[in-house]
Amino acid sequence: MNCLAKTVATLDQLSNGRVLFGVGGGWNKEEIANHGVPFKSRWKIVRERVAAMKAIWTEEEASYHGEFVNFDRIISYPKPVQKPFPPVIMGSANEFARRRAAKYCDGWLPVDMRFEDLAAAVDDLHDKLREEGRDPTGYPVTVLCADGETTPDTIRQYRDMGMERAVVMAGDQDRDTVLKRLDQYVDVAAEVA
Repeated sequence: MNCLAKTVATLDQLSNGRVLFGVGGGWNKEEIANHGVPFKSRWKIVRERVAAMKAIWTEEEASYHGEFVNFDRIISYPKPVQKPFPPVIMGSANEFARRRAAKYCDGWLPVDMRFEDLAAAVDDLHDKLREEGRDPTGYPVTVLCADGETTPDTIRQYRDMGMERAVVMAGDQDRDTVLKRLDQYVDVAAEVA
């Protein structure tokens, strides 16, 4: 726990406060079991680990006592540049993830969500934010463009929908194909930034 908190804080220092800390609960039961985490408890564990890291980042001497995470007073440096800590971004698309994002996180990254479903999901997220007493204005949503078919026009549509950022994945094609694809985004990145 402390090692990850230190790593994120160090990256935040090195990047001069540009780290976004993405979290998720995973979906692969075998992979999660290999990490010693009971599948049904994974979201509780994520929540406690993030809460513990927030304590480490914001308190001079941090302690945390939960069901899965427990430690007495520790001193941990460095502290993040961003105050109180780097934004925690929830990476998951379903309704439960939107509720978690609204309650515990500073942004949302819907994974594997179809373009045509995004507007309704963002509306639902905004409803959940209001239920938590949070203002949805300015709450960032990041889209993950991993399908290999996202075009510059799609990026413009995301911008027009109010998405904060789009992460375009290069895919697993050969080098020349990937470079051509990335070249398509040079102009649109400057335009939508």
